[in-house]
Amino acid sequence: MAILAVGAFAQSWGDAYERALEAARLQQWANARQNFKEAAALRADDQSRPTRMPGSITEARDWRNGAPYSPNFLGAYSAFRVGLQSTSKEERETMYRSAAGELEALLAKGQTSRESFYFLGLLYDKLDMRAQREALYERYTKESEKLTWRVDTEVLAPEELAVIQESTRPTPTTPSPDKPMVDVRPGVKPVAQAGTAPVLGRVPVAYDKYALIIGNSRSNIADGVVAFAAADAEALRDALVTHGGYADSQVFVLTDCTAAELTAKVKEVADMIPNEAPVFFYFTGAGVNLDGKDYLAGVDAAASGMNGLVRKSDVYDAFLAKGASLFAFYQVNRVLKDGRAFGSEIPTVGSIAQAQATVPGGRVNGYVRNGKTIGLYTDAMVNTLAKFRSNRVPVMEFGWQVFYQMRSGGRGVGGGSTQVPTLPVLTNIASNGPF
Repeated sequence: MAILAVGAFAQSWGDAYERALEAARLQQWANARQNFKEAAALRADDQSRPTRMPGSITEARDWRNGAPYSPNFLGAYSAFRVGLQSTSKEERETMYRSAAGELEALLAKGQTSRESFYFLGLLYDKLDMRAQREALYERYTKESEKLTWRVDTEVLAPEELAVIQESTRPTPTTPSPDKPMVDVRPGVKPVAQAGTAPVLGRVPVAYDKYALIIGNSRSNIADGVVAFAAADAEALRDALVTHGGYADSQVFVLTDCTAAELTAKVKEVADMIPNEAPVFFYFTGAGVNLDGKDYLAGVDAAASGMNGLVRKSDVYDAFLAKGASLFAFYQVNRVLKDGRAFGSEIPTVGSIAQAQATVPGGRVNGYVRNGKTIGLYTDAMVNTLAKFRSNRVPVMEFGWQVFYQMRSGGRGVGGGSTQVPTLPVLTNIASNGPF
């Protein structure tokens, strides 16, 4: 009778768990969460090891062929997926916070799976909980070699599993023909790869691409000042490294620079890159259009005249001489003069994608977050990179997502009708061209 009672108990939580898995396979995440919760109410704790089912010792069998029992982890994951699907900001944030709290509880119990670290990190990103994310990252780096807790991954998305597996694969300590420690393609500067890429840190690094970010907060040009430009440059750099697959050593940031300093840095980076490399270029600061030609302003630019200005086409030419594919984005007040604004000059040669933070005549705006002002355009780009989490971001889809982010208000503080970004204008670059 005791064996029958145990068997009936096992069947009750097992049935609830199976119902939850079936709902998850159908993308019915709210229903899945409810059934995972029911399973946890009947059998409270997640188990990393196989569950031995009751029965004869000579016919021992494991539940679901030895799979872990993870109703609490998968309940939290289901809440995360409910949040992703929700069109309500309030429901989305509520589900994200519930999922984060439940994953925190699992980690506090010592159930330290890579999957729990990964999804909790994503949730902290979505909730803008930067301090918690940094603390989680530090904990992960200390414990990454000891994470042996297994969870049931049957209903996780294949792309999620791929990111987790790729991000936690160690690089071999000795080179081999099929697993080199450096990029050995001709013309590519060898850069040693990291040992184990933290799942909470960056996506796998693509060592063939470079980025140059200019942030000039000061300007003598009327209506040219973008006071938060320097801070934006650093925020975008962090996003490219963490979410965009850029190597630290191949992202260059220059803030509050003169025209001569800007020109010198462009030459330095252009001389460094291999032939046909993708280059991400971001300029935030003052820009002008004079006689149909676009100019970037150094902080030494005068209120009028040509001193302290750098031709945009000269910047492009330096990179195009190496056959680079250039992905250029500008956060500039687009003051109209003689019917033209900065960005009106469209390149006709080379491989260039060019996008602006606002339409002609528009001004760029920012808002205060955590005591610092960040540009709406920069923030939308940072959030979109965090959404993609890829080292190959298709430029036009990226442009659309930035557009939607700003028009919809993103985290509730958006451009709305005050700032409308442009989509990338493509010159000899495919719409899915990656950066």
